[in-house]
Amino acid sequence: MEPAEMTSLRAALAESDFAKPPRINLRGEPIPDGLTTAVVYQGHEVVTDGSKPLRGLDRVIGGS
Repeated sequence: MEPAEMTSLRAALAESDFAKPPRINLRGEPIPDGLTTAVVYQGHEVVTDGSKPLRGLDRVIGGS
């Protein structure tokens, strides 16, 4: 990553209140051809399939 991208990622993680979302954020039943994303930051892991909004963290996962 470019330094500016890394700075932006760190800011997005800090703004996301990363330690607050539940560790597992999955729909319950499998999603055919779905993706599961795990984000680890400062020793905390959050796993999501994208079916539940995660304030701030969606920005990190989506890359916007």
